[in-house]
Amino acid sequence: MFFTKITLCFRTIQFLLLFLRKIFLFILGSGFIYERKD
Repeated sequence: MFFTKITLCFRTIQFLLLFLRKIFLFILGSGFIYERKD
């Protein structure tokens, strides 16, 4: 039971990190596109 709870927490953290990374890359990409003056 305790081990299952740890696994669930780990998966939630992993999901949040993945979500944050996607947002970060999106903002970074938007920033680069915005700064570019073609």
